[in-house]
Amino acid sequence: MWSDVSCAIVTGDDVSDLVRTRPELRLIETGAPLESILSRIASANAYLGADVVARALATGARIVITGRVSDPSLFLAPALHEFAWSYDDWSRLAAGLVAGHLLECSSQVNGGCFADPGKKEVEDLARLGYPFADISADGEVIIGKLDSNGGRLDLATCTEQLLYEIHDPANYVTPHCVVDITDVGAP
Repeated sequence: MWSDVSCAIVTGDDVSDLVRTRPELRLIETGAPLESILSRIASANAYLGADVVARALATGARIVITGRVSDPSLFLAPALHEFAWSYDDWSRLAAGLVAGHLLECSSQVNGGCFADPGKKEVEDLARLGYPFADISADGEVIIGKLDSNGGRLDLATCTEQLLYEIHDPANYVTPHCVVDITDVGAP
């Protein structure tokens, strides 16, 4: 059975050699030159995007093994592949990235991150399930959960998850594009 499953491996996230050739770069945290920590660097990795994962899927691979890839890319890549979206179709890229950002922390969008007993109630947290996204070729995204699972899924849980780990909702920086999520909402 497993002998019939094809795999692809995505590399390119390891930028250690490149970083070592640029000792004059400044560290964001301190402003010190990169050279001051070069001897202690174990690895340097960059986030890859959905484009490389989509190319791996285009080989017919059923399993794609990657190094460091941005979390939303793992959801955007199948949509890019399945619907043959162009990498400059900004509205569809944004839709796929929003779906990926909502799904990337698994059950959090179903109330796991949202729950605050007494303030923000979420029923049956012990049976919190995973969400899913129905994505159409035109970029419409519907986030759902199984009725048999606990938790809740609504505009409030999605909004909280959408804002999670985003420094500037008008400029959500990804390897693909910069997305403005300030006007994302329910239909």
